[in-house]
Amino acid sequence: MNYRISESDRAPAYLQLYRLLRDDIVAGVYPYGSKLPSRRVLAEAAAVSTVTVEHAYALLCDEGYCEGRERSGYVVIFRTDDGFARPAAPPAGTGIRPRGGPGESVFPVSVLAKTMRAVLTDAGEAILDRPPGTGCPEAKSALRQYLRRGRGISVDEDQIVLGAGAEYLYRLLVELLGRDRIYGMESPSYHRIEQIYRVSGVRYRRLPLGADGI
Repeated sequence: MNYRISESDRAPAYLQLYRLLRDDIVAGVYPYGSKLPSRRVLAEAAAVSTVTVEHAYALLCDEGYCEGRERSGYVVIFRTDDGFARPAAPPAGTGIRPRGGPGESVFPVSVLAKTMRAVLTDAGEAILDRPPGTGCPEAKSALRQYLRRGRGISVDEDQIVLGAGAEYLYRLLVELLGRDRIYGMESPSYHRIEQIYRVSGVRYRRLPLGADGI
């Protein structure tokens, strides 16, 4: 078990640990049904706190790689026949992150099906109720937790707005933030975003993209 946390990596320690564990799970080092190292053992091996390990394991659970079981610790629930293929790495030096190509699934379908069944069972007919205009409270709560665990972003649920499509949300963004601001947009970008800003009468600037984004 060789999990080294790099001080030169800008990613938080728990994210680095998550990626290392995820790669080992996908590679079959920890096959389906096997137990992951205990929090204490992994914390000692990686020279991090048990809290850091807990955050890494929570993110692995959120992504469908493992699940916590009482008196059993964390057990791997990922398997290759879930249709969750790991994309091949891009050529070195391109700055392009791996993503699913044509015909490749980037989400474990069995986890999605299991989650949908659980939601339908728990919510019942209430799932047919019209949600509030800013989005379903349960979805916003789940997003808030994911943003905290997976991206290190801490927000309140009332700061999250869900909507039907990017174009609607960009128009809503102008209404929420006001027309007296300068909006930035990636260049190149989705052309409809620029049209929305132009029709809304706001000033905007095109921000060129490099290997690491804006």
